[in-house]
Amino acid sequence: AGSAEDWLVACTSKLRELLPGKIITHAPQAPYFLGVPKYPHGGYLAVDQRVGTAIDWYNVQFYNQGDARYDTYDGLFMHATGWATGTSVAELAARGVPAAKLVVGKPVTPGDAS
Repeated sequence: AGSAEDWLVACTSKLRELLPGKIITHAPQAPYFLGVPKYPHGGYLAVDQRVGTAIDWYNVQFYNQGDARYDTYDGLFMHATGWATGTSVAELAARGVPAAKLVVGKPVTPGDAS
């Protein structure tokens, strides 16, 4: 049995091989970038390190995270709070994810996030 990270790496690599020149994106929830120890195989930090060059951007889901609401400028862009501390845009970039690849995903209405 492999890890989810291994599957994402293999899938992304194969897509890049089969779709040269096409746009490939991923849409993980922000906490998946927490890495070890939260995710023993590294979560999306490992995916980015292994195949980040094959991913054009991450449309990061900054919603549906319980008390990690990302509902202020500071909480979304500078210092995330709640259980997912360390996953604001600036904090993801500080973890090594290229800032130019981070797209903020937010719902338009409350019903879009349920």
